[in-house]
Amino acid sequence: MNKTSSEKYDLEQDKPVRVFLDSKGRGSTNTRKDYLVALFHFNKFLKPRTQTVETILQSLLQGKTNVYELLDDFLNYLQTKVAT
Repeated sequence: MNKTSSEKYDLEQDKPVRVFLDSKGRGSTNTRKDYLVALFHFNKFLKPRTQTVETILQSLLQGKTNVYELLDDFLNYLQTKVAT
């Protein structure tokens, strides 16, 4: 298993992520895979911030993180890191 596959596997082990992916994958396994790839990139974006998908959800729910700023930062990340 390569590093990317291992990181995706680890991400899928987080209960909120697994529940979300399972709900999206009921209609299509390809949809589930697409969401996993998106969450993988989001998780890589969060890593330098010492956050995970699970911890950022809590921060958003508690109002500690501005969702619009987070999304803007993530889009900037995608444009600079993933597109190159």
